[in-house]
Amino acid sequence: MVNQTGKQQAASVQDQEEIQAVLKGNFNTSQRIRILNGMGLSTMAISILLEKRYQHVRNVLMTKLAGQ
Repeated sequence: MVNQTGKQQAASVQDQEEIQAVLKGNFNTSQRIRILNGMGLSTMAISILLEKRYQHVRNVLMTKLAGQ
């Protein structure tokens, strides 16, 4: 179930068009999470937008990328 209030809050953080470009772009889930986080969205907002568990989003953000 998707929380509509969370989507509205996420949309207020960044321009809706930029968010939609990321969601429709040719990125895997981890890349989407990192891009949205870089745009300033909270972990909760990202989990709602991508319909992923909060813990999944947090784990992606806490894990360092190879080579960094």
